[in-house]
Amino acid sequence: MPDVSRYMIRAALLWLLVGALSGVLILAEKSFALWPSLWLTLPLHIGSMIFGWMLQFVLAVAYWMLPKYRQEPLRGPVLPALAACWMFNTGMAAAAVGHLFPIAGPAYPQAGVLVFSGYLMASLSAAAFAILIFPRILSYRGTY
Repeated sequence: MPDVSRYMIRAALLWLLVGALSGVLILAEKSFALWPSLWLTLPLHIGSMIFGWMLQFVLAVAYWMLPKYRQEPLRGPVLPALAACWMFNTGMAAAAVGHLFPIAGPAYPQAGVLVFSGYLMASLSAAAFAILIFPRILSYRGTY
C-alpha cells in the first residue's frame, strides 16, 4: 500500500472518531437533555462522517487500487497526492472549527467564512486528487 493511501486512511479513521464522538454527544443530549447547544454539533457530525471519513477513505482506496502505470512512478507523482491529502484535511479541520464556533456563545461572523473556506479547500483538493488519478482509469494505450 502506498504511503499516501496509508496517511489518508489514518486521517479518515480520525474523522470517523470525530464524527462518532459528536454523534454520541448529540444522542446523549437527546436522551438526557444535558446541554441543548450540543445540537449545534450536528453539521460537524454530518461533515466529518460524509466528507472526512467516507470521501477520504474512498479516495485513499482508489489511489491504491486503480491500475498503475507501466513505468516509474507507478502511481504518478507523489508530491501532488501528498499536497492534496494535506489540503483536504486542513480544509476539513477549518470547517470543523467553524462549526464549533456557535457553541462558544454568540454567533461569530468568522464561523461562516471558516466553514465555507474549509469546505472549499477540501472540495478543491478532492477535485485535484481525482484529476491526479483520472489518467490511471483509462485503458493501457501507448507508453504510459
